[in-house]
Amino acid sequence: MDDDSKVGKSPKKRENEISAAVQKALLNRGRWDGVERRTTDRNELYDLEKEFSATRRNKSLPIKITTFAFLVLVASAAFGITEYIRYRDRAITIDIAEFEDLNLKDLLSSAKRNEKDFEEASRGLDDLKQSLNTKIQDVRILADQEIEVLNIKRMGADERERQIQAVRRRANLETAALEKQYAPEIAAKENEIREIQERIDAYDQRLVNQAKKQEEVLNNQQSLHDLEMQKTVAYYEEQLAEREGSYTQEIESQKRHLASIQRTLTDRHRQEIDELNEKHANEIAALILKYNPQFTGTELERILRSETDPSFFTRRTLPEYRVILAEEGVLSRAELELMRREAADRNLIIERLREIPFENSLPAALNRLDYLSRRLFFQYEDLWSSLAEVIERKNDQIAAKDVSIDHFNYFLASLSRKNREVGYVVDPRETGNIVTYVEPGYQVRQGDIGLVFRLDDELIGTVEFYLFQGELRARVTELEAGKTIEPYDKILLKKE
Repeated sequence: MDDDSKVGKSPKKRENEISAAVQKALLNRGRWDGVERRTTDRNELYDLEKEFSATRRNKSLPIKITTFAFLVLVASAAFGITEYIRYRDRAITIDIAEFEDLNLKDLLSSAKRNEKDFEEASRGLDDLKQSLNTKIQDVRILADQEIEVLNIKRMGADERERQIQAVRRRANLETAALEKQYAPEIAAKENEIREIQERIDAYDQRLVNQAKKQEEVLNNQQSLHDLEMQKTVAYYEEQLAEREGSYTQEIESQKRHLASIQRTLTDRHRQEIDELNEKHANEIAALILKYNPQFTGTELERILRSETDPSFFTRRTLPEYRVILAEEGVLSRAELELMRREAADRNLIIERLREIPFENSLPAALNRLDYLSRRLFFQYEDLWSSLAEVIERKNDQIAAKDVSIDHFNYFLASLSRKNREVGYVVDPRETGNIVTYVEPGYQVRQGDIGLVFRLDDELIGTVEFYLFQGELRARVTELEAGKTIEPYDKILLKKE
């Protein structure tokens, strides 16, 4: 009883184990004896008469008694052997002092626990890597699907390549992010595996082997338990393998179903894309036509088809500014420079507009506007230059006429002083705008009245003086009957 308590098993449990072992041994022995008998019997010829005679003999009472006695003998022998083994088992003395010193059970438990921890950590590492690979594969599949959609879209090759590269960069970034996300966990698991391996390596293999040898003596139940555990593990591994196979088939079926759905969606999406592309093309054509109209009409077509003078595009020289323009108040130098800067700004704007890929009538309209604006600019330059020449020429003519007028005024002044007259009629052809000459010594104001005489006593009529463009003129207010004012008639101021 003391030994049994040291080993850690009750007598009842020990008896059950021994009985089970004996029954199993007898069963195995009987199975092999049966095989030998069947093997031996096969060498004999089968005789039907012998079999009938044997059958008749088996029905006799001695055979039955013999058979019953044999069974009783076998049962008695089994019981005796069981009791003998039980007695021997109780008589076994086990000294576990050195096991207590070495703490072999703890050593075995630690070794098994380390192996279990190592297996669990390895499975955890494999699960992490499998999860990472699965997510990376999902990212790549999604990227391939997007690239497939881009390949069927209507777009330029450069734009398609740019978008494909963008999808690949995004997939690479997501893959790197996943690897970065799983890296700490994977590193932790690898460190855990290294630590467990170090603990396993720390145990002395010799002690472990010795402990394993003594384990059969110390704990036979543990061996049976391990055997059952192996059977259980094998059973569940077989179940897992079967389920994995079924799951694999289901996954393949789901993949095929998904591929079918993807093909259907791809075809539908491709059709929708074609319809959208067609609609988009029509909208673009309408939009282009809206902002790039096609000019119609005889007058517009005539303007756009008119010939152009290329010299207006190649001309670079401009006439020099004439000071006479400023003197006459026609155009200042600052005004001319401003006009030229604005013309250069206009040219810059038109050149920028030409860089835009307009369609329909707009390019021709821009070319025509550029030509017309350049032509007007240079024509205006030529115009003010010609105008300056005309002004200078007219000024010369006016200066010459002023000299003649000065001579004429000198003559009239001398004649007035000599004849002691106030003034004379110079040009009476317009009765409302008579050109007169009055001696500068007389102060004539607007509204003054003058009497017109031909001789000293022949009254012709009366006139009223007024200013016209800075010059003194007169209008007829009254004429004598049958009289008309003529040049060289004398003027006498009427005093109020």
